[in-house]
Parts: sequence; structure tokens; C-alpha cells
Amino acid sequence: RRAVLLDRREIRRRFELRFSATAMARRYLASERPGQTLQPTALVHEAYLRLLGDGDVLWDDRVHFFSAAAIAMRRVLVERARA
Repeated sequence: RRAVLLDRREIRRRFELRFSATAMARRYLASERPGQTLQPTALVHEAYLRLLGDGDVLWDDRVHFFSAAAIAMRRVLVERARA
């Protein structure tokens, strides 16, 4: 496994993205039916895996990334509701 050195700015940016995505997941889950068991962090992880599964994707900016993440989260929730 390759070691990756990150500067403080990059570490901060990654934390901000993760926490922003988790907040977005909480908003989506708040509108779901009572009794659903998916946690915000699990929704973020599932959406992230789907985004990575699309191959090498380059997002233009933060807005583009969060738009793609929102679509992935909605797809996860729709598939869970259908199951």
C-alpha cells in the first residue's frame, strides 16, 4: 500500500467535504419514512462508492461534486425504498 502525504490544507478540505456530505445525507434521511435504519454516514459511504464505481471522474468544482453526490444519495434511497 502506498503512503500518501497530505498537507494541512488538503486534510482540511477532505474533512470539510465529508462533513458537508454527511449533513446533506442527514437532510435526505429526515424526509424518509419513520423506522428506516440507514445512518447518514452509511449513506455517504454508499454514495461515495457509487461515485468511484463510475470510473475516473473529474469534478469541475465543489458544486459539481455535491450535485453528483446528491444524485447518488437519492438513488441509494430510492433503491432501498423499492426493496
